Amino acid sequence: MKKTECDECGVTKTEPGVAGGQSHQPTSKNRKFVFEMARCGVSHIEIARVINIAAGTLRLHYREVLATARTVGNTTMANSVFRAGTRGRSVHAMSLWLKCRAGWSETIKLDTVDHTAEQYDLSRLTDEQIDQWETLQLLAQVPDEDDETISEPGSGGNEPRIH
Repeated sequence: MKKTECDECGVTKTEPGVAGGQSHQPTSKNRKFVFEMARCGVSHIEIARVINIAAGTLRLHYREVLATARTVGNTTMANSVFRAGTRGRSVHAMSLWLKCRAGWSETIKLDTVDHTAEQYDLSRLTDEQIDQWETLQLLAQVPDEDDETISEPGSGGNEPRIH
């Protein structure tokens, strides 16, 4: 089985052997490289391809590294976001934390025509769409014919009513 060292990353790559050939021998450099890739969210298949082994071989020899790397990466990123937010350096970091960890959202409660509180997510609407929506809300507030309002005297009841 032929082994080569990658010029770019320094990782020892093993040429795939035939069934029953020599097995892959992990090195500390390979373990560190696999950890770094997995920590950044690279898939097992992609990691295996980079170090030139089968995905099953990767899982066999690097099981513990693969199991912990994602959690370490997520924790590292969460700490960075938390520090940026708590030091007041990033409003975006504060917003992200509050949305993901404190349950905040960009939805707002609106009082609808039937006066029940419902949530509408307006965050993805354009200004023009919001204007159209507000117009529809205003039109929805025009009283129905069944309303018990008094029409202007002499109007015959067909003209708009005064409230």
